[in-house]
Amino acid sequence: LLSRRQRQMCIRDSQKADSTLLIGRGMPAEWIESGKKTVIRDYPLNGGRKIGFSLVSSNDTVTLTLTGDGAGTCEAILDLVGLRGNIESANCEYDSERGVVIIPKGVTQVTVRRKI
Repeated sequence: LLSRRQRQMCIRDSQKADSTLLIGRGMPAEWIESGKKTVIRDYPLNGGRKIGFSLVSSNDTVTLTLTGDGAGTCEAILDLVGLRGNIESANCEYDSERGVVIIPKGVTQVTVRRKI
């Protein structure tokens, strides 16, 4: 189980008017090494909704799946230090240099292929 501090490292509401959700900022690069799985459940969002996610890494991919009644209700940004300069492709808009994937409202799963 992750501590409250570790959960806050993994996910947070951006506090902007558009309620963009930031996922992964602050997570150590080791957490997305091949074979790793990180799961967060019941993170509180504005309006009483809750969201969670699973982040699963294999040799060359990272798959993020959003869960809970808040999944897909707002834009999310996957921001992982381990992806900086290391994104070959993703099924959503991305910026490889910054290591971010922009997940639009309505999308609950994204797969990122690393350059490795």
